[in-house]
Amino acid sequence: MKSEKTISFEKHKEIGMICKILNVRLLHKAVEISNSEKTKKEGRKKAYHYYKADKALSEFKNHMEEIMFLEYPKESSNNIYYGERPDDFEDKT
Repeated sequence: MKSEKTISFEKHKEIGMICKILNVRLLHKAVEISNSEKTKKEGRKKAYHYYKADKALSEFKNHMEEIMFLEYPKESSNNIYYGERPDDFEDKT
């Protein structure tokens, strides 16, 4: 009996790219906010929610990657949800 796929492999690639872009933007904002404060402690406190969101995103990527490898073992690669982002991506935030 063949199991049903939750989402297409192409959709995994699309979601993976979105996750990579979100990851970069979250971390850039966290560093920017953190560095804008007088003390490191104040900076970390203000950037806390960005780091928390990045952690949640990492958990989501881990979960999606696990599903992808189970459903598409031959096509899957660690570069779908992790690895380099596209060369033309510019962080304009």
